[in-house]
Amino acid sequence: VFSSTHLVHLGFIPLLASGKIPGFEISDDSSPIFILDKSVHASIQINRGLMEQFGRVEMVDLHDLVSLEEKLSLAKTNGLTPIIMCDSVGSMGGVLPIDQLLQMVNNFSGYLYLDDAHGMSAIGANGAGYAIDKFGGVLPERIILTTSLAKAFGTYGGVVALANKDAIYFIKKYCSTYIFSGPPINPLINASIESAQIHLSPELLTLQQRLYDNLKLFDQLILNKDRIINAYSK
Repeated sequence: VFSSTHLVHLGFIPLLASGKIPGFEISDDSSPIFILDKSVHASIQINRGLMEQFGRVEMVDLHDLVSLEEKLSLAKTNGLTPIIMCDSVGSMGGVLPIDQLLQMVNNFSGYLYLDDAHGMSAIGANGAGYAIDKFGGVLPERIILTTSLAKAFGTYGGVVALANKDAIYFIKKYCSTYIFSGPPINPLINASIESAQIHLSPELLTLQQRLYDNLKLFDQLILNKDRIINAYSK
């Protein structure tokens, strides 16, 4: 748990690009290529200059899986390790086919870096988010899952979740923004614990359903429906 999602990205991306995180290695004769969805959240895009210190960065439309597969194939031919970066639930609307993206990074020995800030709490059993719900409650090994406690979770902070426990220990030891930026302040830690208890209780289902009902009512009442992002998506 970090003090913000921005600090998750700022601290974790250089570690990932270094190829030294256990379970997320990049061979010595390879370098990363960052493939960013064109609508990925600004908190990731703002780190483009940082990524370019380690490898190439390309902005693409990840809904175009045919074009993406061509890029992944070219990356493999050139000895590059692809790192696909995207929102699972888009901050600017829509959702991405993350199950297909995972299959593609498995096929091309890459990694999938997901920002699930807009799926957290609002979607899935215990509010685990869109990505965990899509993967059947199991976090795949080639996934880096980042999310926010500042939206539907109701408090503040950032999170990175990985299947590899050794990777977690590595982050705690070497991630600069985890070591030097300070932890979340105590009142927010206590609030997050209380929110987590709600997530583990039947109350969360009631809160999720109330949210869906409100969204449905909003879609029914609002004018100019064609201008509303994600209208009728739930």
